[in-house]
Amino acid sequence: MSFRDDLIAMVDEIRGDVLDTELGMRLHTVETVLRTWSGTRPGDGTPTDVVVVLDPPPKVLTPRGRQQDGGREQRVDLVVSKISAALAESALTGGTLAANQRFYWRITDGDGGTPAYYWLQGMPEKRTLEWQVNLRALRPLDAVSVSATVITPTARSMDPASGLVSETATSTSLTAWVGPTALGERGAEEDLVQRRGLTLYVLTDELPTRPTVASRFQVDGRTYRVAAAEVEPYGLYWKLLGEESS
Repeated sequence: MSFRDDLIAMVDEIRGDVLDTELGMRLHTVETVLRTWSGTRPGDGTPTDVVVVLDPPPKVLTPRGRQQDGGREQRVDLVVSKISAALAESALTGGTLAANQRFYWRITDGDGGTPAYYWLQGMPEKRTLEWQVNLRALRPLDAVSVSATVITPTARSMDPASGLVSETATSTSLTAWVGPTALGERGAEEDLVQRRGLTLYVLTDELPTRPTVASRFQVDGRTYRVAAAEVEPYGLYWKLLGEESS
């Protein structure tokens, strides 16, 4: 082992034992997640995660203003520094990913709340005894956490005698995030009529049934019909465009 390796190990021990245990200066759990779907693309099939907890815990900061990357300004939501230099760069980027894989960062605050998910903005910066990375949130930061219920029909049947139609559906209650959206339709006179709606962001692995335009969701006592359902490009969230039912 080289002198640099010895020094890195000593610095990691100080960060872990002194800063975390004695001073309590690290207030987040930082993890990297390599997610692989059983299908051919993100959101297709069953996901399997390989989770690595970064130890000693890095330092997590919210930056002021925009960060510079190669002379260009870029939006950054979090800066994670003091990452152990013993880690290889591929441990921070996920390396070369297959078409059905995604790599992201998961950060939970010290209170053990709902984790937030991020993707790497630019490449990791290697410093003398640490790595530093810039992260972007995988959902809009202005989205609000809510309790929601997502209902998706799975089958319909009709009673021949009465003609009544019954529906079988999966109903899932979960924590999701909402942001306002404008929904519109053109009436008989081609005037654009605005209707109230919400965009609901739901973690893909929390919905046992794939949502469709036949689905609906409930938030704060209101019911919304799903006008569009899509998996965001990183394959982590369902984005459900909801139109309030009358």
